[in-house]
Amino acid sequence: MTTRYCSWHITIAFAVLSPALAATQVVHVEHNQGWSSGSVSNAALDARLREAAVQYRRYAPVPRVAFFDVAYPRDCGEFVAMKGHGVIVVTAVAQDSTELPPSRVYAVTTGTQTSLSQVAAIDTRVAATDAVVSATFGNFRHDGIYLLPVAASRAQADVLLDFAAHRVGFRLAQAGRARVLGLGPDAASAALTAVSGFLKGGSNHV
Repeated sequence: MTTRYCSWHITIAFAVLSPALAATQVVHVEHNQGWSSGSVSNAALDARLREAAVQYRRYAPVPRVAFFDVAYPRDCGEFVAMKGHGVIVVTAVAQDSTELPPSRVYAVTTGTQTSLSQVAAIDTRVAATDAVVSATFGNFRHDGIYLLPVAASRAQADVLLDFAAHRVGFRLAQAGRARVLGLGPDAASAALTAVSGFLKGGSNHV
């Protein structure tokens, strides 16, 4: 993608032992890394995943994790070019291969669900050289590019992900926290360029 402002989030679910209940509970954690101005690259996604794996290593094995990077049209021209959509990149990693690819990614506003259109996706295995990632989050990875209606953000929609097995309604973040900012000088072309580069690879996947 071209230079633009983006918001990056990590959402994980891991099991902890509750002394009070003497039972294992699944904890759902959302962490907003804030806004930045820059492009989304495979190298950046890999680095973020690696950093998160180190941070949550003590909870390993974490059943599943998802990352969310979103960018919005900068002005009316981009808004029209993108037909009222922003672009969202979702990265999910799981211990169980049957959970990926996700069955869907969708926005929920006051009980109404809107499935996000998938532009491109790729399913891979975590590289053998990323031992900390595979040990913490698992070997199976999905990266997908989706279109997110700007209207959903303005309506404070929750962005959810349904894994193919074991977990549905996995909340990535609240889209309404995002600001409507730029994708670049030509949003439509930028989105297509991003998809092309994304599918050609260049990351540490195998």
